[in-house]
Amino acid sequence: MRKTIAITALALLGACTVVEKTGEDITIEHAANQFFVAEAKADDYCQTLGRRAQHVMTGPRQSSLLFVQSSVSVFRCVVPAPAKK
Repeated sequence: MRKTIAITALALLGACTVVEKTGEDITIEHAANQFFVAEAKADDYCQTLGRRAQHVMTGPRQSSLLFVQSSVSVFRCVVPAPAKK
């Protein structure tokens, strides 16, 4: 029982939800203190397009049913910069 509760708690802490995917933009709702999880999800999406995620903006913290406080972040998929020699 304790193990199930611990696994559920960890899943909720690292959870994020894709709100919208429109071409090269992706909007993700995430726990306010878990920006890196949203960034990783955006990178995964952008890699399917052969690009990398670039953070555009993060909205203010807000109350949510899933998280104590959540934020919505927007990322744009951009062409990676060429490697410098």
